[in-house]
Amino acid sequence: MRSAVVVSHGGTGGLYPALAAGTPLLAIPSNYDMHLSADRLVKHGVALRVRVEDATPANIHRALKELLEKPQFKQAATQWAQRISAVDTKTVFPDLLRRWFSERTTPQSSPIQFPLATAPGPHLAGTR
Repeated sequence: MRSAVVVSHGGTGGLYPALAAGTPLLAIPSNYDMHLSADRLVKHGVALRVRVEDATPANIHRALKELLEKPQFKQAATQWAQRISAVDTKTVFPDLLRRWFSERTTPQSSPIQFPLATAPGPHLAGTR
């Protein structure tokens, strides 16, 4: 069974799967990046936002009721799901990296230095 609405803080970890499933969102953002995401979601008609300081049971109930009763939210979310499904996300990024690196034949020709390739950090400890 699918959810009719996803309640999220508005971070990409929650909003992307909801959009990919065509599910409207209620965003309750607390951090700056989450507010930016929530603004975009509201602008595109797939979500409503309740500021964390205004997240009373009454305000949350009111927003959920609107998301469930007004079909334009589901319609907008469905359109986003169609856009997302048209992109094979399992190949887009690897293909982009392959193209980028194929244009740079040696590490010296790259404008970006990759110190992680020679000096492990805590996330690579024990992998040499």
